[in-house]
Amino acid sequence: MATKIRIFILFILFVSCKANKEQNVDSLEINNKILENEIIKYSHYIDSIEQHNPFIVCVFFNQVNDSTKQFGITSSIDASLFQYTPYHFKCNIQNREVFFTAVAGLDEKSWPYSNFFNLKKSAYLQVMQKHFPKDYEKYLDDIERMKRGVSCTEVEKFYDPLVCHLTFVHDKLIKKEIRGGLPY
Repeated sequence: MATKIRIFILFILFVSCKANKEQNVDSLEINNKILENEIIKYSHYIDSIEQHNPFIVCVFFNQVNDSTKQFGITSSIDASLFQYTPYHFKCNIQNREVFFTAVAGLDEKSWPYSNFFNLKKSAYLQVMQKHFPKDYEKYLDDIERMKRGVSCTEVEKFYDPLVCHLTFVHDKLIKKEIRGGLPY
């Protein structure tokens, strides 16, 4: 049954992506106010830590069965997260884009190297340009340097934020846990 639900979710995501090539952030909204409030709280928490450094909020979600849904709310300080775990849609919450990823679309056995979906490079660069403009400028500079034959070294950022894990049964929050690790 869980496999059928995951396949159905993937199908809906695929159809919605095909039908609307240019995603409109305002086209989706969260119906569950508890989930929305938890995302807002988490966003404020990360904002208090990062202060004026750019970050994005990401929500990983999984439909465990017909009544149970799990969400992992996390953040990232660059767009590299989307190279391995692409977002499937986004919502606007308090004037902040929040990126959602269906865990069913991730291939856990070969992660991070193989997924059912990959984010197009143009979408990845749009996120980088909008939310991490300094990283985007460095990316463009590195391309120009490589064209001239100059090698570039990439420095990976280490960022391991706490994750807010939420479990809902029949749309009611039954468990909330804040801990480190992966969001799914």
